[in-house]
Amino acid sequence: MLSPVMESNKVKASLLKRQKPFILSLLFLLSITVWLNMPVEEDSPAVVEPHYLPVSVVKRSPITDKVMVTSSGITQSRWSTAVIAAVGGRIIGLPDELEPGVMVSRDRLMAEIDPVTYQAEVDLARSRVAEAELSLARTRHEQTVVLRDKNTKSLTPLARHEPQVKAAKAEKVASESSLVQALQQLSDTRIKAPFDGIILDQKVTPAKWVQPGEELFVIADSHSIDIKVELPAKLWNRLTEVTPGMVATVTNRQGHTWPATVRYLSPVRDQKTRQRSLVLKVAEPYQGEHRLLPDQLVTVSFDGREYEDVFRIPASSVTDDGQVWTVDKDGRLITEDISVLYHADPYSTIVRFATMPDESRQIVKYPLGSMLKGQKVKPVLQDSGNGDES
Repeated sequence: MLSPVMESNKVKASLLKRQKPFILSLLFLLSITVWLNMPVEEDSPAVVEPHYLPVSVVKRSPITDKVMVTSSGITQSRWSTAVIAAVGGRIIGLPDELEPGVMVSRDRLMAEIDPVTYQAEVDLARSRVAEAELSLARTRHEQTVVLRDKNTKSLTPLARHEPQVKAAKAEKVASESSLVQALQQLSDTRIKAPFDGIILDQKVTPAKWVQPGEELFVIADSHSIDIKVELPAKLWNRLTEVTPGMVATVTNRQGHTWPATVRYLSPVRDQKTRQRSLVLKVAEPYQGEHRLLPDQLVTVSFDGREYEDVFRIPASSVTDDGQVWTVDKDGRLITEDISVLYHADPYSTIVRFATMPDESRQIVKYPLGSMLKGQKVKPVLQDSGNGDES
């Protein structure tokens, strides 16, 4: 038989065993209640950035630009002159070294014609001069005798030998003129260079019979060559005042350059092209290692006007309407009016903005037809200089 204490403990254990599931259920419900009443952390919504149209831009600042005016010209020989035979005859002297391209100095002997016939003419002319002088002296002597022995008041002019003396004087003058002509023809048998020049063409050969007026050589001034340049109105407007002596640079196809100056400005326009022309000169074009020869196409460059507050922008930035798209500081598109001054090269254009020409800009490099004024875009900087764009 159990003691009362043991029996009491047994009863308590039995009760605790029966209450245990209830306690566990109560704890579970309490946990669920606490969990449900806990504040819930709401997930932050994802930030979605707006999608803007990416636009290629170049950053440009106003500059001071001096325009270079470039045009084409044709070199022309100065004083291109035909050296002709003033008298006829057979060529007996022709220096072997005289060929096209050779320089000759003034009075250089270029050819010689057989002078025998012309020397004979000189001798004959001198003989006639002597005869005329003798005839004049004889006539004057006869006149002196008549005037001394007779009463001159009663004599006619013929009796006083006045017409005879006059005729003798005229004969003397005529004979002297014939001598001068004969001497000139004899001198013309020695054909000389009329000035310092370069031989452009040779048309005579040794021992050839030539006629008076026949062309033997063609020479041109060796100290200068001319360049004729025709400029349209738009290029004239880019130049400062054109005056004789204005400096230019001439470049041939091989890249060799020569300094040039303006010789004169044509006062009239070409009737066909309606363009004005100017003629430049290059000094000593045939000297040195590289020669500037006639009838060559060359490039002529002038320093033109100086423009302030202008922009050098990509040629692709100018729209068909003659405007430029820019992006403001808020990233919005703006159309701006410009004046196209000139094209610096195939890739760059010099422009002036109609408003605020002294402020830097972000210029759209490739404008699209779908762009709208005020549209928000994402500018993508291509470069930040003022250099050429390719």
